[in-house]
Amino acid sequence: MKILISGASGLLGSQLKRFFKESGAQVFPITRVVANGSITNGVAWNPSTGWFDCQAMEGTDTVIHLAGENVATGPWTKRKKARIHSSRVQGTGQLVSAISQLKNPPKTFFCASATGFYGNTGEVECRETHTAGKGFLASVCVDWEREAQKARTDSTRVVLLRFGVILDPSGGALKKMLLPFRLGLGGRIGSGKQYFPWIAAPEIPRIIDSLIHHYPNLSGPVNMVAPQAVTNAIFTKTLARHLKRPALIPVPELAVKALFGEMGKEMFLGSCQAIPSALEQAGYSFAYPNLDATFQSLFQT
Repeated sequence: MKILISGASGLLGSQLKRFFKESGAQVFPITRVVANGSITNGVAWNPSTGWFDCQAMEGTDTVIHLAGENVATGPWTKRKKARIHSSRVQGTGQLVSAISQLKNPPKTFFCASATGFYGNTGEVECRETHTAGKGFLASVCVDWEREAQKARTDSTRVVLLRFGVILDPSGGALKKMLLPFRLGLGGRIGSGKQYFPWIAAPEIPRIIDSLIHHYPNLSGPVNMVAPQAVTNAIFTKTLARHLKRPALIPVPELAVKALFGEMGKEMFLGSCQAIPSALEQAGYSFAYPNLDATFQSLFQT
């Protein structure tokens, strides 16, 4: 099996690359270049022109598209928001265009998305059939997924991976939380009542592998979240308990808005109770279904 991964150098991309190589697949990164031309051990992509080395893409079974500007770094200035949008929407469009030119297109095109698609939904359970919400992240996800769906043909299915917060102590949001929590400075954000969609990082390769080999008819949006939905307050208490530290210093809502602006309002104060209905209906069995077992496993490795 030949698998292409964009964003292969990131936290998730690195784990997927390692997982599939260990399972015997040929894995090649889609690598950005500044001038058109082939590279060794990868597929060249020139984002400034939209050029892909289509010859190197031939014979691909699966494409996993993860590349995009990090939404959780820096304030959402106009320039930052433009980069977030273009890196996902324009970048996805360029990749889909390249796929359409292949003589033998991939069987499956996985495109990252996010539970931000649903916006701030309070206590409402968001299954994959739920409509798009309002806000910047929701609008980006809608445009992003629309571009990805253009890859859908009789030969290629499209799976939209709507990720919750990926928990991994070596990177991402959890790594940023660990220092203040270990210093006893952790606490809920705002009221703490907002739902916090999450998934254990080691779960993700298992799910994608299952989608490739066991659920070939599952397409469209898939909520990449654990089945145990938790609020920010519960998440905070559980993390503090596993770190054997108190979590008594809340971050007031006004402070979040003052420090992070629009980003803080959507990412830290927004609530999304996403439910992995598509996976559960397909029969997938979660290895990391609840937060306690997840933290116990993550902090032992």
